[in-house]
Amino acid sequence: LIGERPLDPARDLRGDAGRLTVRVPADVTAAVLDTLPAAFRSGPDDILLTALAAAVPLWRGDRAGLLVDVESHGRHEDLVEGAELSRTVGWFTVTHPVRLDTGTADPRAVLTGTDAAGDALRAVKEQLRATPGQGIGYGLARYCDPATAPGFAELPEAQFGFNYLGRVSLAGALVPGWELAAVGADDAPDVPLSHTVEVTIAAHEGPAGPELA
Repeated sequence: LIGERPLDPARDLRGDAGRLTVRVPADVTAAVLDTLPAAFRSGPDDILLTALAAAVPLWRGDRAGLLVDVESHGRHEDLVEGAELSRTVGWFTVTHPVRLDTGTADPRAVLTGTDAAGDALRAVKEQLRATPGQGIGYGLARYCDPATAPGFAELPEAQFGFNYLGRVSLAGALVPGWELAAVGADDAPDVPLSHTVEVTIAAHEGPAGPELA
């Protein structure tokens, strides 16, 4: 259990949540976005989830692995032959749980860049790839199918949420005289929290190149 008690939807609201922003230097970001994906045939989200799956056990002092709800844009056209979503507007968001294990008894070795880091990335990547349909059918199975919903309801819920938003660039997107305001809260303040810890990451353009934050 993370924290002193489970989340209470009547007490634990978005407006009461604390926020911490960490900006990653451009050289490290380049490794996550370009170098490592090319070397391991993976995506940036695989690498970020591997780091999270190593950091949480190190923080908590256990080796139980990490149960995390992974959120994605849901626009997986490759899953449905002939699907073409370029003219659609709105959210297709998909959230599904996955249990990740770096496969090492020493999470610190993963985070310090030893050979264990590559082994952990391969392990986590395969665990993510084993999710049927990239998790797109989880919501139906969890909430709508009477044959599967009761079983899913008995399983423990993830206390961690993860969402990689990809690269965010505003260059050339605005007409002269207009600019985007700062991004505020993404939910109304009275919405109950879904997770004790939520990790939301995007790559923003910085003076030396993209920076994860």
